[in-house]
Amino acid sequence: MGAEEMIKSIDQNAAEVFVSRGSGGWGKGLYLRCTSKRNKVASLTGGGIHPVAKKIAELLNCPVVNAFEEKVELEEMICVVLDCGGTARMGVYPMKNILTINVKPASPSGSLAKHITEKVFVSGVTVGDVKPSDASVSMDHDEKENEPISIHSEQKLSSISSEGSERKEKSLTKLLTFPAYLLSYSMGFLYQAGKEAVNSFLTHVLPLMLGVSVLIGSFSFFNLEKILSGIVHYSMGTLPGLLIMAVVFSIPIFSNYLGAGATLGQVLIVLLGYEIAQGNIDFIWLFPALFATNVQVGCDFLPTALSMSDCEEKTVRAGLKAVAYSRLITSIVCVLVAYFGAKLAGF
Repeated sequence: MGAEEMIKSIDQNAAEVFVSRGSGGWGKGLYLRCTSKRNKVASLTGGGIHPVAKKIAELLNCPVVNAFEEKVELEEMICVVLDCGGTARMGVYPMKNILTINVKPASPSGSLAKHITEKVFVSGVTVGDVKPSDASVSMDHDEKENEPISIHSEQKLSSISSEGSERKEKSLTKLLTFPAYLLSYSMGFLYQAGKEAVNSFLTHVLPLMLGVSVLIGSFSFFNLEKILSGIVHYSMGTLPGLLIMAVVFSIPIFSNYLGAGATLGQVLIVLLGYEIAQGNIDFIWLFPALFATNVQVGCDFLPTALSMSDCEEKTVRAGLKAVAYSRLITSIVCVLVAYFGAKLAGF
């Protein structure tokens, strides 16, 4: 049965599916239901359609689409199944009010953390966490979320209309108090910026630093520092090693997995920095290594970015292949340019 035929044969009274959080996951769980408007399950995990997305589609009797190959309009998504270990994909879809299912046990973090709420997000999900739910518990998510918004808008318009005359009378007072208001707003803005910076450091940067520290400490504890130093030296401390690493990381089949959260590049650069600090590797290799270890960054976010740009389906398919294969070519060029640039700069 084709996708269009499946959409036409949707039973509006079908029971919902409940997706609970998995081991180490976050969230209370989500109720999913296929409607005439939202009738597709989007899989954005790389390497084909994820088993979680397949099971959801089977229980809801609706199509499942590999969003890395085909475009899915946001308005058509029942939910999106992804494997984001960072903040980008994991936060963009909740920001757009799309029910988001993360198969990795991730919790809200980063600049989009405020959008990742229990109403639209659940993580650590496995196939065993997807089960049919009781139809009596069903709810129409669109109607539930749109109703308070429309009421709030009407109240706001009414309030603005009734207070219009009073605002004109107080224009002089506002003009005099504007400097104080500006100062208060600026201080509040700086406070919030500092608060978000600290939260991002505690939830994203600090765990990475601790993880790498444990890794280095483990090698030191078991007297395997020479092995670690040798691996880092031959992979990131020589030009052939960096070129091979750049090519391997930019292979389209691997880049979708390696690019998630930009974690791999961060870990490798920290290890290189540690070896440079120990005097085992020259400082000149840091600059080209930045390009070699980051060629895959963003490849996992490409389908989301193209969809957010309202690209047509043909553009999405062509864009995914174009960027993926261009990384394979430009990765070598970037490493060479960075290396000879560092040489010329006298590093």
